[in-house]
Amino acid sequence: MSSRSPSPAGKTTAAALLALLGGLAMAGSPAIAGGEDAAPKEARITYDDHVSEIFRSQCFKCHNQDRKKGGLALNTYGLAMEGGSSGKVIKPGEPGSSRLLALISHLEEPHMPPKGGKLADGILETVRKWIAGGAPENKSSKIKLPAKPRLELSVSEPTAKPKGPPPMPRGLSLEPVMRTQQTSAVTAMACSPWAPLVAVAGQKQVLLYNTDTSELAGVLPFPEGTAHILKFSRNAGLLLAGGGRGAHSGKVVLWNVRTGERIVEIGDEYDSVLAADISSD
Repeated sequence: MSSRSPSPAGKTTAAALLALLGGLAMAGSPAIAGGEDAAPKEARITYDDHVSEIFRSQCFKCHNQDRKKGGLALNTYGLAMEGGSSGKVIKPGEPGSSRLLALISHLEEPHMPPKGGKLADGILETVRKWIAGGAPENKSSKIKLPAKPRLELSVSEPTAKPKGPPPMPRGLSLEPVMRTQQTSAVTAMACSPWAPLVAVAGQKQVLLYNTDTSELAGVLPFPEGTAHILKFSRNAGLLLAGGGRGAHSGKVVLWNVRTGERIVEIGDEYDSVLAADISSD
């Protein structure tokens, strides 16, 4: 009986097959599988584990239960969430609307801490992430973020000129949210398409004026910062504002012109909103 050696072509085919099988075996091994190298989930930032130490080193001297400067104490979670004499300073899930973050970021006065420069960016980012994550007290805290208003722009009111008297503010507050010693530039303005009403952007507020009498007709709080765009809906029943704080936060809101009710909030941007619009459909 005679034997015959494999041809060169057969050797090449066998070698390729072995290489392919070896590659498949290695791809399925745990050492190579991508799932083993997946990045760990980012740890939850809490008051007890992260934020209290920041407050201790920067804020406790003036804001503790014995010395509540501005009515604000930060030495316990409960006191911090209560806020100060001007109201709540921490809004879980809304860093752009949390006054505490604005103060320590030197976006609002009085700057905190009062002496020295602004806190390091890493510290500010820790506080921002804590608030954005629901401002939990500890790892076992249940997060309760504020319910966002349902976005309903399919308004049942007509999109053309409304029947009867055009929408005008009724019973809105006339007390400005902020008074300044010096005037500033007007960043946005809009006129109602049907009513004698003009909206003017101010600091943390939008002022409504009756163009027939030149009198203030209402003040709409805009704690997010300064509005850079104002638009009335086609039927004049809604007012849109977009703005925020430069290089920090931005949001678009929608008010009912008659009642001043804030009916829609859109976005949680990292910069001020400069353009927005309302579609009639």
